[in-house]
Amino acid sequence: MAGRTVSKKLQMIFPFVLIGLIILGCTGYNNATHGTCGNFDTVISGNGSRGFVTTYHWSGNPNDNVIAVPDTDGNGADIVKLGGYFGTGVPAMFEVEGPKCKYGYLGSDASQYEVPVEFKDQIFTLRIGENIDEINSNLYLEGQADPFPYIGVEQADGSFVFYRILFHVECDSKNTEFYSKDGQLFLKEDNSLVRSLPYEQDVQ
Repeated sequence: MAGRTVSKKLQMIFPFVLIGLIILGCTGYNNATHGTCGNFDTVISGNGSRGFVTTYHWSGNPNDNVIAVPDTDGNGADIVKLGGYFGTGVPAMFEVEGPKCKYGYLGSDASQYEVPVEFKDQIFTLRIGENIDEINSNLYLEGQADPFPYIGVEQADGSFVFYRILFHVECDSKNTEFYSKDGQLFLKEDNSLVRSLPYEQDVQ
């Protein structure tokens, strides 16, 4: 009798569990679509209501120094995160990518490179709107000897400049999760610094 009772309870609960999973699949990122919005790659939820930006594609021009996170993807989805996860937990972090480069960053010793190189700081103004409620990024690797990201850009004469990527953050005052102060991003909940981003103060 007890076994039948449990079985009946499971039969009653199962439809609700199934409906919940269907809703989660539609509104979450299990059935996400991938696209672009301006210079950003995007991941949009199954029902197209929300999404997040992943890679920002930089031109390599130092004067191109403003990264404005869009409020929407242009097709009705609110952009609510910088970086995130889709499918069964596949990471798609927020990052900055430059033009294709045949040389990777090998350190600040110019003798390690086969061509003439220079090292410069590239400070981007990162503008975050009111919708953003989560940051997922590995751009700053705290605890590493050199925790910063570098982007190599080939010059007209065949030499390369490796740009150290830094941010000066401007956050919309209407954002309920974050605020910016002196170019850095903080959580409103406990005033802690968002440490996954590289700031211009980190090299001062």
